[in-house]
Amino acid sequence: MSPAGEPITNPSSATDGEGSGEQVVGHDATSASEPPPTRQDYYQLALEFRAFGLSVFPLRRNKCPAARWKQFQRRPPTDRQITRMFDAASVVGGVGLVLGRPFAAFDEVLACRDFDSLLAYRAWAESHPELAATLPTVLTPRPGRHVYVRLRGPERFVKFADGDLRADRGHYVCLPPTRHPNGGYYRWWNTRPGSLRDFPVIDIEQSGFLQTRTGRTVSKCGFRSSGRDNAGRRRMSVGTAVESPPGLVSQSEHRADDSQKQTNGLCPNSPGPDLAELPPQIREAVLRTLPMRVGERNDCLLRLARALLDIDPARPAAGWEGVVRVWWMLAHAAIGTKAWCVTWGEFTRAWDRAEVPISGSLPKRAMRAGASTSGDLLKRLRDLCRALASVTGGTFFLSCRDAAAATNRSKSAASRALARLVLDGFVVTVRLGARHPRLRRATEYSPGPCWNADGDDCRADLELRSVATATGSPIPRAAS
Repeated sequence: MSPAGEPITNPSSATDGEGSGEQVVGHDATSASEPPPTRQDYYQLALEFRAFGLSVFPLRRNKCPAARWKQFQRRPPTDRQITRMFDAASVVGGVGLVLGRPFAAFDEVLACRDFDSLLAYRAWAESHPELAATLPTVLTPRPGRHVYVRLRGPERFVKFADGDLRADRGHYVCLPPTRHPNGGYYRWWNTRPGSLRDFPVIDIEQSGFLQTRTGRTVSKCGFRSSGRDNAGRRRMSVGTAVESPPGLVSQSEHRADDSQKQTNGLCPNSPGPDLAELPPQIREAVLRTLPMRVGERNDCLLRLARALLDIDPARPAAGWEGVVRVWWMLAHAAIGTKAWCVTWGEFTRAWDRAEVPISGSLPKRAMRAGASTSGDLLKRLRDLCRALASVTGGTFFLSCRDAAAATNRSKSAASRALARLVLDGFVVTVRLGARHPRLRRATEYSPGPCWNADGDDCRADLELRSVATATGSPIPRAAS
């Protein structure tokens, strides 16, 4: 893959109707001098745009998602999630980018104007030459254009006769050099973004994307339903242009104005570093501790403080101000009190309370001690459960994800192994875990009747106990 910002001249390409001598940026898979992009190229591309704070996931060769991407409509994936998605995908033909208002876009909406025809794009470019020269643009094999921008205002999806405007989390677009089903590849036309700041922020009226044939800008009141998007939400298409009554402001605009007053009125907004500028370990800690909804900020800040304490325990709270500012910018859409002063004050209090880092907690140390043993998966999980029970004194919490990380196996394999331990009577399920993001509770286990047995003795002891219970004979003692 060519470096960002390095133009590649493709004089022989005429598939887009532009003629010869066009300049494209990035990987041009149609050129004979450039090999087709590989799975590793797409993996590095996903990590790069994830570093911007955006949500990405692998695509198949037919542009369909190669993984479940609904969870990434609210927060970007971690490095481990991206690695697992690419490892699990049988075929990778590109990278999908989730649009709308992700955490990285706080007050703005990441949008893409999809022009299905070159005539429509040229008409827009002639009326807005400055935007056409500066906005990141992608050549599509249709041929057509994808124009990226960050818009102020609420999320929306608008269907046109010559394409659509995708500005909501229910839609995604293909990042270059994703392969098109017809054999072509998406390519950068003018500017390849190097950070989130390379996506300019403008108003929807300035973009000219909602211009009808009569030149009138259609407000949100002028949309009508047109089916449903990929997330099941109702899509909107352009209907008759409806003028909004004077002084009428939507509820989303009210919330945006209140958030802006809250943010700027209590504390000034000083510029902070980008997410991509943070070291990988700190960036992973920030992304792992983002809240999902209002009411989770304090708990997430405490987890962030413990994660940062694990990275550099000697640094004071004031030394993490830039990192916390990045966290605040990413979590801006999911916190109620949006002022920076409140978030910084809560972090300083959380830093004073965070006496033990995450890796130094007793369950984590027990998991490392149990995972260091050798043997098959079941034996390692039994040793892991015993180590956790010795720390907690009986019942313990263990999720499939933690079991997979401790044993260096897949989550599905760890889940099947834990179910086998329950079936063998080695452990007993006390309470099932909750997937709700507000609860974040793993499954709770307790030692079972075959706690001291190993291997096939678990199943034999369980069968003897079942027979003894059915016949009323004394229950045999478990093998030691």
